[in-house]
Amino acid sequence: MKKAFLVMLLAAIVSSKILSQCIPDTTYIRPGIYPDTSIGIPPAYATYMYEVVITAVIPEDTLFLGSRVPVDSIGVTKVIGLPEGFTTATDSPSGFWKGGERGCMLITGTPTHQQVGEHQLNFKLAGYIASWALPVNFDLTSYSLIIYDSVLHGIADREVPVSSVKVFPNPFAEKYTIELYATTPVLLDMCVFDLNNRVVAIKQLNTGIGINHFTFNCSDLKPGLYFCRLISNDGIAGKAFKILRY
Repeated sequence: MKKAFLVMLLAAIVSSKILSQCIPDTTYIRPGIYPDTSIGIPPAYATYMYEVVITAVIPEDTLFLGSRVPVDSIGVTKVIGLPEGFTTATDSPSGFWKGGERGCMLITGTPTHQQVGEHQLNFKLAGYIASWALPVNFDLTSYSLIIYDSVLHGIADREVPVSSVKVFPNPFAEKYTIELYATTPVLLDMCVFDLNNRVVAIKQLNTGIGINHFTFNCSDLKPGLYFCRLISNDGIAGKAFKILRY
């Protein structure tokens, strides 16, 4: 009983920490903010869960008053312009990263039909350099979040024919089971994404009418939070949910 309680406590602690974090994209090496501001962040669709990871590669030094000086740290103090219900979380508790480090911010939310449109974002940033006590404040205003009407874009009325999706146990150690209800037989791909929106696994689900159960061994996944999306064989994206491996 004591061992079971400790396992549950550990799972709760891991869940609370990982659910609020992201993983910076290690493919970015040069100092800067990514995705590149000329490309921007992906759009969102009303009533569909949205998440995006912004990666920052902090420079080791910078030009200040005509001289190259070491960067102590740079961080985000506030994000202005996100629609109501959207949240941000960084992989650093303070939201700051040391010079030469790589960090990230996770933006998540489920937009409503009332929030359709373009939302200009303003990231309030602060930087500290060596031998200078005061912060250097600046704004990053190159990103905007565009929310599309899911009905007008043919998403809301093309849902895959499944409902009541449940995952248990969740968090899981090695195996988890998906329970879902299908109104018609359908072949689905379950795509598993990491927090950088990269596909790390694809599982095939061949459903029958009624309640279906599928059990998967995901011991090859690293501990962390993953997003899953059910996609039919004709490419229609459907239900999304989260899984957490501890």
